[in-house]
Amino acid sequence: MKVILVGVDGATSWIIEELLFGLSGFNRLAKDGILCNLKTTLPPLSSCAWASIYTGVKPSRHGMFDFVGVEHDYNVRGLGFVNGLKFPVFWSLLGKFGFKSVVVNPPMVYPAFKVNGVLVSGWPSPRVSVYPDRFRRVLKEVGYKIDVDGLEGRFRKDPDATVDDLVETAKTRGEACLRLAEEVGDWNLLFPVFTVCDRIQHFALGRKEWKKWVLKAYRVVDEFIQQALNLLKEEEGLLFVVSDHGFQPIRKSFLINSWLVKTGFAKLRYSRFRSLIREYIVNNINLRTIYWGASNRRLATLVGKIGSLFLGGAPLHGRFSVNDFILRKTLAFASGTISPTTFIWINDERFKQFAVEKSKKSDIREKIVDGLFKVKDQSGIAIVRDVVEVENLYTGNGKGDMVSPDLMVVANDGYTIDPWYVSSGYVVNPSVYRHGDHSFEGVFAALGPSLNDMKNFNTCGVVDIAPTILSLFKIPIPSWMSGEPLTRINSHSEANLKNRLKLKAKIVEKKLYGC
Repeated sequence: MKVILVGVDGATSWIIEELLFGLSGFNRLAKDGILCNLKTTLPPLSSCAWASIYTGVKPSRHGMFDFVGVEHDYNVRGLGFVNGLKFPVFWSLLGKFGFKSVVVNPPMVYPAFKVNGVLVSGWPSPRVSVYPDRFRRVLKEVGYKIDVDGLEGRFRKDPDATVDDLVETAKTRGEACLRLAEEVGDWNLLFPVFTVCDRIQHFALGRKEWKKWVLKAYRVVDEFIQQALNLLKEEEGLLFVVSDHGFQPIRKSFLINSWLVKTGFAKLRYSRFRSLIREYIVNNINLRTIYWGASNRRLATLVGKIGSLFLGGAPLHGRFSVNDFILRKTLAFASGTISPTTFIWINDERFKQFAVEKSKKSDIREKIVDGLFKVKDQSGIAIVRDVVEVENLYTGNGKGDMVSPDLMVVANDGYTIDPWYVSSGYVVNPSVYRHGDHSFEGVFAALGPSLNDMKNFNTCGVVDIAPTILSLFKIPIPSWMSGEPLTRINSHSEANLKNRLKLKAKIVEKKLYGC
């Protein structure tokens, strides 16, 4: 059995359908295989969605609820990489049963760790990490790089050249994957992840010329799919296409912290100098390195102290941080990644400079929830779809120094939430790099000689991917996985399999999960 899992960050069914005229590989998937929606996680962010794809576990259990979290001293710190999760990734499980994997650019994996095969770390790695290191030679030969940096600044200056650079980087990734597969030889799993669709859709959707840019992104993936299908044996094997989330064009951006300030739940101190520093960082400095630094507790604490001492104060219009709040007068604040969801923390006794007594917390939370549902854009359309109480649900990836958020705010379709921008108003036009943003349904596709092994279904979820991969290699599904395999199971062969692998499965589960 050979399984090829093509990860496509941000791939979306409705976009693929719009572009099918120029995509031979996806056309073949739609005609001869399976092509349907894939439900992502809540929130629909790459960090938690990819972690769920790798482990088959929901975000509320694996703890990757965002890219960043907030500590008790208000430092915003990266939640780290998937390597730190207590749940093993599916290619590690395959390796324990003797199967070889070639994994290239899995997001949130750094550094590369020991595998049976080869592993190349993925975004947002600060640098390329490879296991075993001898395969680094192949990456150098093809000119491999993790990502294109400084995207927001580049898009402003020359969007066409930026797209071409992203496309070329994606082509190199596909070439590296095929070269590594050839070097490894008798591989069982081929798993590359392409991020080009996500990057281009963020600024392209919502613009008149979006198709010319987005089509270039999907064509890179399409060409790889056509090449990869030729690697499958005639008698068995499957190719999957999986995305972590979908995409949608954005009409307006909701500046949630500006709303909290306007409604009296938060108070900011201001400094015009701050905005210049923030814009320079976003436009020019490697954000991958910033995330790596933010994931290091000591370094993140040091940067936070320097920021509060020398760069304190929010701009009248521009980017700001949690350190810019007058904390003793701030009842609640928002933090997280710009997306259709974000999180709110009540500034209670869990924090050093709290402003809300325990007895008053419930009342503050109710007022915030009630106010959020009343927020509307200039056309009178409600922006907030739902507000979910998540206190104690997310535990900061098991890090005891993280404070769990209290509320998760979910926007309606066509809106994104920006917690890091302040303005005189709180419903504004989207930024340059957020004309398109995530949605809750990505894409799942399957094609290959073993297609008859797949169940009949219309939709599936990201947590179903890991158990599906294991089931194709006849490995029992671990008890910790939340998802279900998308393959048919023969009861007779399943009984024989359990008898042969029951002991080994228990040993592997005990070793990896510590149970």
